[in-house]
Amino acid sequence: MAEDEGSMADPKFPLTLTGRHFSMTPCAPFLDERCTATCSCQEPATHRLLFRRTSVEWLCNRHALAWAEAHGIEIPQNAASNSAA
Repeated sequence: MAEDEGSMADPKFPLTLTGRHFSMTPCAPFLDERCTATCSCQEPATHRLLFRRTSVEWLCNRHALAWAEAHGIEIPQNAASNSAA
């Protein structure tokens, strides 16, 4: 599992999701935001999560995948591994 987590931290893992009330897109490489999922996470943000077009959250890959899983969105592990290569 540690190897998977390492690949998830790779900023090249582009996850793009859209739903009725949200969109998640990869961050532009020049942005210098930190993950806002928890107070203790200081990882660089790799994804922008927009809720209802009014609220933005910055997520690292680990938290982006956790958010997707918590909302019933399945991301195949091989897709993550292939994207990180």
